[in-house]
Amino acid sequence: YYLEPFGLELRSSRTHVPFTGLTLKSKNGIAEVEKVEFGSPAQKAGISTGDTILAIAGIRVTVDNFNERLQDFEIGTTIPVTIFQQDLLRHVEITLQEPIATHFEVVQVTHASPSQETNLQLWLNV
Repeated sequence: YYLEPFGLELRSSRTHVPFTGLTLKSKNGIAEVEKVEFGSPAQKAGISTGDTILAIAGIRVTVDNFNERLQDFEIGTTIPVTIFQQDLLRHVEITLQEPIATHFEVVQVTHASPSQETNLQLWLNV
């Protein structure tokens, strides 16, 4: 809406990895939860910072293969996740959501109108 008068648009790129809301870090080769996004599928499943992710659907995961493993499942699928939470082994379920946009860029539209081109030049002071 704001960029249209200048012949510009906002483009985003999405990952191909379903969204869980988890950010993991490797701790001695084990996938530890570094961050859980508010309102995310992971938070709704009860996963917290400091938990250890052990397996998805019974298959061991690491930080390196976590995203690859998620790609085996369809968006909207509820997957079983095995975790250690405060030294207790737990099984939770996460419902995978659409991937989110991770990068944005402002680009010129391919066929800008003369008024859009003029507005852009005036805005950029060229």
